[in-house]
Amino acid sequence: TWSRLGLHHYPCAFLDQHDYYQPLRHLMEHMCSEGFVPDGNLHKNIWFGEEISTLFHWMDTYQSGLEAR
Repeated sequence: TWSRLGLHHYPCAFLDQHDYYQPLRHLMEHMCSEGFVPDGNLHKNIWFGEEISTLFHWMDTYQSGLEAR
């Protein structure tokens, strides 16, 4: 929400060991499909994965992909 409101432009990552965060990911995808959140914001600003090295690489190369409201 803060990112969407322009209060910050930091990345958000979930180290998803054993699919723990899959329900949250499905909720976020549902929010996109219902038009509550632009799809591009989810896929550019939030990362889900199981490898810590991939997470660090994503954060090192992250550029805010926040779409205009």
